[in-house]
Amino acid sequence: MKGKIFISFICALIFLVVTFAFLYNSAKEDKTKGHETAIQAAKEHGFASIDEVNTFYNRNVYYIIQGRNKKGEKIIGWMKKGNTDKILIKKAKEGLSKDDVLQLIQNIDNSKPKKIKKIMLGYDDTDSKKWDIPVWEVQYIDQQNRYTYFIVSFTDDRVYKMYSIKQ
Repeated sequence: MKGKIFISFICALIFLVVTFAFLYNSAKEDKTKGHETAIQAAKEHGFASIDEVNTFYNRNVYYIIQGRNKKGEKIIGWMKKGNTDKILIKKAKEGLSKDDVLQLIQNIDNSKPKKIKKIMLGYDDTDSKKWDIPVWEVQYIDQQNRYTYFIVSFTDDRVYKMYSIKQ
């Protein structure tokens, strides 16, 4: 009897491990799906090397490619999913750095970050053409324990959107 219970337990454990591994690989694949296409397109548009590719979800999906051009300058490319012919490419020095953005949010009076959750480059194509720009998106917990989204232009320090949600 104890042997049957033990075998049943081992079978259930194996089933759970296999299921978890499948779900993990599936989620990981979704996160990087399309990156190879973005890398290939970036190389065709002047990237000599690629350092990082991230996926940004907005109204549309964008691939954010960071790397270097043939002169060794740091460049960033924003490519809409499915549109490999058009990549917006800017030199990293033409825009705000991650440190610049972190400094900017420290100066917000009523919503200073208590804990930064995520900071990433993105592309805001919502609402109207005036939002059709490369951005930094910062997600953080503010002093009032709200989950706050802070979206600032990549090219200057204009805050385009900021909203907070109670946890």
